[in-house]
Amino acid sequence: MEGFGLVYWTSHAPNLENRDYDSPLNYPLFFFVTTLIIYLIGVAQYGLRYLPPIYNNFPLKHVEFVDLCSIANISVMLFDNNFHGYYIHGRSPFG
Repeated sequence: MEGFGLVYWTSHAPNLENRDYDSPLNYPLFFFVTTLIIYLIGVAQYGLRYLPPIYNNFPLKHVEFVDLCSIANISVMLFDNNFHGYYIHGRSPFG
Protein backbone atom coordinates (compact mmCIF):
# COMPACT_ATOMS: atom_id res chain seq x y z
CA MET A 1 0.00 0.00 0.00
CA GLU A 2 2.83 2.41 0.78
CA GLY A 3 4.54 1.59 -2.50
CA PHE A 4 1.47 2.72 -4.43
CA GLY A 5 0.91 5.68 -2.11
CA LEU A 6 -2.49 4.41 -0.99
CA VAL A 7 -1.85 3.80 2.70
CA TYR A 8 -4.02 6.74 3.80
CA TRP A 9 -7.01 5.62 1.71
CA THR A 10 -7.89 3.21 4.51
CA SER A 11 -8.22 5.70 7.38
CA HIS A 12 -11.55 6.42 9.07
CA ALA A 13 -11.81 9.68 7.13
CA PRO A 14 -10.30 8.94 3.68
CA ASN A 15 -9.86 11.91 1.38
CA LEU A 16 -8.05 9.89 -1.31
CA GLU A 17 -4.90 11.95 -0.74
CA ASN A 18 -1.41 10.84 0.20
CA ARG A 19 -1.01 12.66 3.52
CA ASP A 20 -1.73 11.79 7.13
CA TYR A 21 -4.83 13.32 8.77
CA ASP A 22 -4.28 11.91 12.30
CA SER A 23 -7.05 9.45 11.65
CA PRO A 24 -6.53 5.79 12.64
CA LEU A 25 -6.41 3.17 9.95
CA ASN A 26 -9.42 0.95 9.41
CA TYR A 27 -8.00 -2.58 9.10
CA PRO A 28 -11.00 -4.27 7.43
CA LEU A 29 -10.99 -1.47 4.85
CA PHE A 30 -7.21 -1.91 4.54
CA PHE A 31 -7.76 -5.59 3.74
CA PHE A 32 -10.40 -4.90 1.09
CA VAL A 33 -8.46 -2.07 -0.57
CA THR A 34 -5.34 -4.25 -0.66
CA THR A 35 -7.33 -7.15 -2.11
CA LEU A 36 -8.83 -4.84 -4.72
CA ILE A 37 -5.40 -3.57 -5.75
CA ILE A 38 -3.99 -7.11 -6.05
CA TYR A 39 -7.04 -8.17 -8.06
CA LEU A 40 -6.69 -5.18 -10.41
CA ILE A 41 -2.98 -5.90 -10.93
CA GLY A 42 -3.86 -9.50 -11.83
CA VAL A 43 -6.56 -8.42 -14.27
CA ALA A 44 -4.14 -5.92 -15.87
CA GLN A 45 -1.46 -8.60 -16.25
CA TYR A 46 -3.97 -11.01 -17.73
CA GLY A 47 -5.14 -8.33 -20.18
CA LEU A 48 -1.59 -7.28 -21.13
CA ARG A 49 -0.73 -10.89 -21.84
CA TYR A 50 -2.49 -10.74 -25.20
CA LEU A 51 -0.83 -7.61 -26.55
CA PRO A 52 1.57 -8.34 -29.44
CA PRO A 53 4.84 -7.01 -27.88
CA ILE A 54 4.29 -8.94 -24.67
CA TYR A 55 3.13 -12.04 -26.55
CA ASN A 56 6.76 -12.64 -27.58
CA ASN A 57 7.67 -13.52 -23.98
CA PHE A 58 5.97 -16.90 -24.26
CA PRO A 59 8.12 -19.93 -25.10
CA LEU A 60 8.98 -20.68 -28.70
CA LYS A 61 7.33 -23.57 -30.54
CA HIS A 62 10.43 -25.79 -30.46
CA VAL A 63 10.80 -25.24 -26.71
CA GLU A 64 7.18 -26.25 -26.24
CA PHE A 65 7.85 -29.35 -28.38
CA VAL A 66 10.84 -30.34 -26.24
CA ASP A 67 8.72 -29.91 -23.11
CA LEU A 68 5.98 -32.04 -24.65
CA CYS A 69 8.48 -34.80 -25.49
CA SER A 70 9.80 -34.68 -21.95
CA ILE A 71 6.35 -34.93 -20.40
CA ALA A 72 5.16 -37.65 -22.80
CA ASN A 73 8.45 -39.58 -22.37
CA ILE A 74 9.04 -39.72 -26.15
CA SER A 75 12.47 -39.64 -27.80
CA VAL A 76 12.71 -37.92 -31.20
CA MET A 77 15.48 -37.79 -33.82
CA LEU A 78 15.28 -34.91 -36.32
CA PHE A 79 17.62 -34.59 -39.33
CA ASP A 80 18.25 -31.24 -41.03
CA ASN A 81 21.15 -32.38 -43.32
CA ASN A 82 22.52 -35.67 -44.64
CA PHE A 83 24.76 -36.41 -41.67
CA HIS A 84 23.50 -33.89 -39.13
CA GLY A 85 20.51 -33.92 -36.88
CA TYR A 86 19.17 -33.45 -33.40
CA TYR A 87 18.16 -36.01 -30.83
CA ILE A 88 15.66 -35.15 -28.10
CA HIS A 89 15.87 -37.63 -25.27
CA GLY A 90 12.32 -37.55 -23.94
CA ARG A 91 13.02 -39.09 -20.58
CA SER A 92 11.38 -37.03 -17.92
CA PRO A 93 13.59 -35.88 -15.05
CA PHE A 94 10.73 -36.77 -12.70
CA GLY A 95 10.13 -40.42 -11.83
